[in-house]
Amino acid sequence: MSFASDSIQMISWRVPILIFGSITSIILARLLGPDLRGSLAIVMLSISLAAALVDSGISVASIQLIASEAFSTREIASTIFFYFLALSMLFAIPSYLILARVSQLSPLEISYVIAITSLTVLMTELRHLLLGSKRFNAYNQSVVFEDLVFLAGIFAAWQLRWLSLISVLSAYLISRLLVLLLLISTSVGFKTTCSIAAIRPRIILQAYQQGIHLLAMQIGTFVSQRINYFLLSYFVGTRSVGLFTAANTIPTMFANLPQQLSTVLYAHVSASRDLSHGARLTVSVVKIVAIASVACLVPIMMFPEAIVSILFGAQFAGSERTMTLLTIAMLPSALSGILFNSLAGRAMQKYGTQMMMINLLVIAVLSYALLPRMGLQGAAWSNLIASLCSFGFIAAVFSGTFSVKPRDFINLSWAELKAIVQKPARRLPLYEP
Repeated sequence: MSFASDSIQMISWRVPILIFGSITSIILARLLGPDLRGSLAIVMLSISLAAALVDSGISVASIQLIASEAFSTREIASTIFFYFLALSMLFAIPSYLILARVSQLSPLEISYVIAITSLTVLMTELRHLLLGSKRFNAYNQSVVFEDLVFLAGIFAAWQLRWLSLISVLSAYLISRLLVLLLLISTSVGFKTTCSIAAIRPRIILQAYQQGIHLLAMQIGTFVSQRINYFLLSYFVGTRSVGLFTAANTIPTMFANLPQQLSTVLYAHVSASRDLSHGARLTVSVVKIVAIASVACLVPIMMFPEAIVSILFGAQFAGSERTMTLLTIAMLPSALSGILFNSLAGRAMQKYGTQMMMINLLVIAVLSYALLPRMGLQGAAWSNLIASLCSFGFIAAVFSGTFSVKPRDFINLSWAELKAIVQKPARRLPLYEP
């Protein structure tokens, strides 16, 4: 299928995903309040970071392994799934003992964190296998199902007057477990696809080799996007984290659509052997996302107070300007992700690592300098400036690599639109730096 067809599939599924996710975020903010919402955010961020460390970029690298056709999908699925399953079982008890000593979580909360992390890693790998096989419908069905189950769990806890950190974690655990079972039983045909006999240790070695830069990119992205949560908690308190989380809800919702296009772009560029087609396609996607993002910015910049009041209530007043700045920062951040995914599709993941180092340095310095003085707005300004610096770097790399001039990012021609709907040729000899 063409990039346009696959993108339409991803975006059409993303609409209900965004709706359910936004409803859940708004309900949690209203029912929990800034303080408890901030505590929940810290726990969930810790789970995401732990899952990214365990994954080590392997799940994303599996997409490129499938495209290279060096191994069968059955061998890749079997090897990586059982590898992550063994890791989860091996480190469960040591992780519990470490968290019990260094964290302030209760034994039950620690158990939830470890279980959710393990399920997240396994689920993420199976979803990336779907992406590598371009089974975008199955991928999005699992995401919609997860959001529905999680939302139902939150609603049930609210009706039972049992809405707390444990009840939210319980809903999250159940949603991840059911999605994993769904992926195993139906989406990837686990019973016929995965087998211990199909395990190939060399796949793990190659996945680590390709995934090391992807891991750096994942960790860098996570830290750069979330470092303000931890710094706000340290300098200002957990209430500010709750306010910042609410302010970031709308920008995160809008950022989802460019992320879906980036995901499809990565799969197409990885599978294409036409270098010029991949570059033209990337430039076209950058222009379309830029136009759409500016259109989304206008109402937020015009009515921030009304949006915060209607969605989150009076207790979140004061986060309006933060929401506006974070939404503006979403544009260069989204464009950076698109350019990086295109480069990563050509096995140039190292530039993502360099971009994240720049991003982390800028955001860390600015956050440390601005947060104690400006609070929420200091966090938002550090995000905006860091995202602009990252975009400038990755745009320069992309332009130099594919001989793209700055003016090529301005005019959207008919030929570029044609590149979006054109079905690319298969197989690409990977770029060797």
